[in-house]
Amino acid sequence: MCKGQKYHKGNMNKNLIASHIEEILLAVCAIIALCFWYFFYPHLLLMREASQLFLCNWDYFVERITVPGGFAQYIGEFLVQFFYHPFYGALVYAILFVITQRLTRKMFPQLNVIFTFFPSIILWVVALQPYIPLTTTIAVVLVMFIIVLLPKHKKLRIVCVVILLPVVYWLAGPADYYWEEEHQSTLEEMKYDLKVRQKDWKGIVALYREQPSHSPAIQHAEQLAEYYLGIISEQKLYNKELFSNQSLKSEVSSFIMDEVYFHLGLVNMSQRATFEAMESIPNHNKSGRALKRLAETSIITRQYALAQKYLDVLEESIFYRKWAIKMRPLAENPELIQQYPHYQRLQEAYDKTQDAVFY
Repeated sequence: MCKGQKYHKGNMNKNLIASHIEEILLAVCAIIALCFWYFFYPHLLLMREASQLFLCNWDYFVERITVPGGFAQYIGEFLVQFFYHPFYGALVYAILFVITQRLTRKMFPQLNVIFTFFPSIILWVVALQPYIPLTTTIAVVLVMFIIVLLPKHKKLRIVCVVILLPVVYWLAGPADYYWEEEHQSTLEEMKYDLKVRQKDWKGIVALYREQPSHSPAIQHAEQLAEYYLGIISEQKLYNKELFSNQSLKSEVSSFIMDEVYFHLGLVNMSQRATFEAMESIPNHNKSGRALKRLAETSIITRQYALAQKYLDVLEESIFYRKWAIKMRPLAENPELIQQYPHYQRLQEAYDKTQDAVFY
């Protein structure tokens, strides 16, 4: 190949890359977003999922869309239920990043490519705030989508804006968010909560030794991890502070204590901590994670009718439905608990253990 041909081919390759630079940048950013959420913030994704329960029924849909901003909330909660698996949650955020950038480009076709990424990055930063729900992002995306669909003709565009303004208000705003400084869960608590759920005892001890925490719930989680690793005795676990309500200062700290109590066989305390966790959700949502644990504790404490009510609700969800169907025979036929050795042991421990209360 002569030099002229090589030069021409090189220019063609450069031109091809230049013409697709925006798509390449977008693909790279989407992959970065996916990895960021999946590897660095899975605890935040799981916390969002634990703070709601999306139900697949008509009543739930009507309840949401009958208030301003309810449609955006409904879509946001539909997507958040997939955070049950952190990879799906990371994928949702990556897709929203792409959609926001594409809509920005449609709205401002002459804008420099770098600036078209700014709205996506801003919404990314907003998503890092635990108590600003996905509703906010969905509301922004909905408004952008409607703007893109508006006709180009100026007068017709104004008419459409006037007509659509109340519709947009009803669909997308005001977006709900809740900010309660006093009772906020911390990212630190979320990290430990994830590790307790994963039974990553070595990870808990290593993390705590690297940076000790002042959170009573985290301290109890670390003691539980030390017990499972054989570092401390069982007797040291049952200290006075274990029953202090100071450990239940937030939604996630209450969930941590729920797990600690459940591991220790203190079923009543686990049940009460779970109620505290669900009551601490800022917008007073129900929680799929909480209802699942309440169904378990109700079966263990022989409150079978109550357990069936929790299972009825969970069966109308996507990610809890299979588990609820599996557990229903146990609630309807108590003798089947023998097929679940873990629950049977907890029931026996419950029968022999004196009840305790928070102080």
